[in-house]
Amino acid sequence: MRRLSYANVVASLALFLALGGGVVYAANKISSKDIKRDAVRSKHIKDGQVKGKDVKEASLDVVPEANAVGGIVVKAISQTKEVGDGLTTLVDLNGSTFSWSCGATGVGYQISRGSGAPPMLVEQGVTLNNFQVFKPSPGNSVLANGFANWSFTITIRAASGEVKVLDVNAFKEEDTFGGPDDCFLQGELRSIG
Repeated sequence: MRRLSYANVVASLALFLALGGGVVYAANKISSKDIKRDAVRSKHIKDGQVKGKDVKEASLDVVPEANAVGGIVVKAISQTKEVGDGLTTLVDLNGSTFSWSCGATGVGYQISRGSGAPPMLVEQGVTLNNFQVFKPSPGNSVLANGFANWSFTITIRAASGEVKVLDVNAFKEEDTFGGPDDCFLQGELRSIG
């Protein structure tokens, strides 16, 4: 077996210190000013290393499918109609529908459940202290007009397990913003399954 010479030991030690010390030197001397703009990409960053405080919130894009949480998709609804605008369908699940309109005497609605259409539960409030819950029969349609305001929650459940829940309110306002009479509707549609 060969003996290590003094020169081999010193050379190995110098190499070790140069390599190790060079990394420490670089880590202490390189700053964010030394990195070109857009040179660091997400693939260069270890998972879990960027925290919320490290990110400028305004720089973030909208997260795809942010409106779907736990299998529930939520869609905001906001519509304006002028007097005389006809029916607009807000939800239709296999023939069970809810639509709304704007007439000279106020906001209107139509609730329809076609023959063989899935069941629906209607929670309706059309004036102060007038609240009712009902289930339309198959083949039944209700059309009503002339309300100053109303609110509805419509729940429809298909045989497939799909559920749609429409939560809306509407009202008529005269001379809106100095212009013609308008009707306004706002709410949300939740789809499950």
